[in-house]
Amino acid sequence: MPDIQDLLETYEGELSRNPHTQATNLIYARAFLQHSDGTLTRAAVLDFLEDIGHDGPQNPLPRKRAASPGTRRTIFRILARLFSANDVKWPFQKGEGPQVSYREQRHVALGSPAIAKAVRIARDGVLTDQETAFLALSTLYGMRKQEIAGVLPQHHDYRRSTLFVATLKHGAERYHLIPPEVLPFLKRYSFKERLTPDQAHQVWGGIAKKAGLPATNGGTNSPTG
Repeated sequence: MPDIQDLLETYEGELSRNPHTQATNLIYARAFLQHSDGTLTRAAVLDFLEDIGHDGPQNPLPRKRAASPGTRRTIFRILARLFSANDVKWPFQKGEGPQVSYREQRHVALGSPAIAKAVRIARDGVLTDQETAFLALSTLYGMRKQEIAGVLPQHHDYRRSTLFVATLKHGAERYHLIPPEVLPFLKRYSFKERLTPDQAHQVWGGIAKKAGLPATNGGTNSPTG
């Protein structure tokens, strides 16, 4: 059996010198290696990604909570570097990793074509910086409008690519990793003031109007809930 500590030390030697980045990456790398008994294979990666997608004791992550699609994609990249650092060929082709699929987002009530259209107009600069940030948080993390309304500057650390969220459901708190392709869109909005529920609803209303989305109230788990 490969020595897990040796694999981790080799990987650590190639990481950024930022202490937080090192710690975060090593948490995920260690969890994977313990889950796979140090085996670096395609099957081991797929099994790990499957198990971290569920809440409960079978989840190998320290907090035992399901990782969001965005977090699973980030972990996939961390594991690719773990393999490379240890001179093991990465057994996946480009495009095979976890995707932030809008169909996967349990909290998004609108269908994929509608959300895809909203994302497209955001990339084209049609939405305001506030609307773009709101859309990114609601679609990527399945955040409710009241959760987004409470996001303030102290809740995100762009240097470390992390976002803290206190969810409405049971008051659960968790950190999310921010995918690098989303980071620029969030940086454009200041998050300097807490929004009221009505203000958050108005922001989503602006997105819906510009994207031609149905003006529904949605359920409690939707971006408009």
